[in-house]
Amino acid sequence: MHSLITSELGASLPLHISLSAALSLTTENKDVFLDVLTNALDRVQGVCSFPGRRQRKYILTPVKLSTFEVSLDQLLWASNHDRSRWFLVVGIRKPRANELNKVLQCCNSHCGQFELPTLYAPIDAARTVKTASAAPIRRRESTQMQKSDDHSDFFHFSIGWMLGEPEESQKDFGIMDKKLLDEISSISVSFNSVKVKIGNTISSISLRKDGKRKRGVLG
Repeated sequence: MHSLITSELGASLPLHISLSAALSLTTENKDVFLDVLTNALDRVQGVCSFPGRRQRKYILTPVKLSTFEVSLDQLLWASNHDRSRWFLVVGIRKPRANELNKVLQCCNSHCGQFELPTLYAPIDAARTVKTASAAPIRRRESTQMQKSDDHSDFFHFSIGWMLGEPEESQKDFGIMDKKLLDEISSISVSFNSVKVKIGNTISSISLRKDGKRKRGVLG
């Protein structure tokens, strides 16, 4: 098992929840894509265009988003597309205002305009194997979102990985200390930004309680 929590030198590694598929952006589209996504997260609505070799208009689909928290829910295994690599992940419960699905929909809608792949569309449920839960998953369907748009069961933190499918004994989290599973389900994680990594550059779109955002660049 290889850790995704600490590096080989023992340094802590940042955890994240993936909200887009792996994208192949052209040099020409990198800055444009970031500007489109940032404007959408800044609640800008309408049609925008950017200078370049190809004058193209993009429809902005804004998302109302502020700082939020998620609660951890369960341990489970998830595989990559060809089941050659398996990840030990911690599932999460749907946040109160359904923020993760909102960001996912925002990313997917704008990826489509760049003819890029979208995440969890269509859903491949067979790729996720749920094996134990410290607490039952709470099903709360948004009145503004159809059931098919709810991907809450797929959001997770990856904490380790291994080559090949784990053995049945490794999938049985029921043999773990119940106290440990209860402690996992009691943890809450706060989010105050959405990060967009393009190449070696990480752009951070900050979220504020008043809905105003400030964009910065890390790296």
